[in-house]
Amino acid sequence: MPSKKESQDDGTPESLDDLIRLAGDAAIKRLAESYAARGDAEADSDPNRRETEADGYRAEALRRKKIQTQAKASKQATSIILFDVDEYGSLAAADFDAPETREEVYDEIPTDWHRSADRLLALRELCRPLEYYLHALYSDARYSVEEKLANVKTARSKEARSLKAVLDDMPEDAEAGAASWIGSMAPDEFDSAVVQPVKTWLSEEPNWSEESDYISHEKTAEGLAFLYFRDDVSLEAIDLLDISLIEGDRPGSNLCYAVLKITAEEANSRAEAEGLPVRFRSRPD
Repeated sequence: MPSKKESQDDGTPESLDDLIRLAGDAAIKRLAESYAARGDAEADSDPNRRETEADGYRAEALRRKKIQTQAKASKQATSIILFDVDEYGSLAAADFDAPETREEVYDEIPTDWHRSADRLLALRELCRPLEYYLHALYSDARYSVEEKLANVKTARSKEARSLKAVLDDMPEDAEAGAASWIGSMAPDEFDSAVVQPVKTWLSEEPNWSEESDYISHEKTAEGLAFLYFRDDVSLEAIDLLDISLIEGDRPGSNLCYAVLKITAEEANSRAEAEGLPVRFRSRPD
């Protein structure tokens, strides 16, 4: 065992001061300080005992220090998740790259959707906004026939009779007529009247307000915040941070969001004190 005067290369404390400095735990500090207060007489009468106890304090101090170092490293390794807070307290995942097109939002639509009319029609229940767009295409086509018929000068002409026959086969209710209208098209007509407009529709940004009930939570910053606090955070932590989870603002609504009911500053203070890996900031303009 090296003496107090010998230098040590293993990081073991050489003096009581070193031991107290290293032992970041208050209980170990008290033990070390009580050891120092025992007096020289006892130490002189039994130096081996003093050295043995010093070894014990030294080992305990090193153990506590190792635990503290590991805990600190673990805490630093935990990713901090940042959330934006708007003026109403609604939370959104910070720095979220939102999808820019319907094709990205409705990625459940297979890439070969345009292979045939039957293939496209089979996807209506999978993506309701697509179905509603097909209804709109149908309604526009029916209205176009109505306009042409209205502009025919002679009601009994061959053109008028032909247009009227087409219109008779097109129910006014788009839900009832769209499928048969699309299914009866020749390939060229299907491509020009349906495929090309749908491609354009998919390449455009969604109408976030009108289509929100059909967009999955993972596709929006607000939805991601809701999912995180619903699925990955304990009820105790939610109560601590004073967060409310709102699931649907009306029957059948898919609109879900998390609301922070205290300031971002207060929430950050509580999260840091409890070691929660979340932080909040006022939403950037």
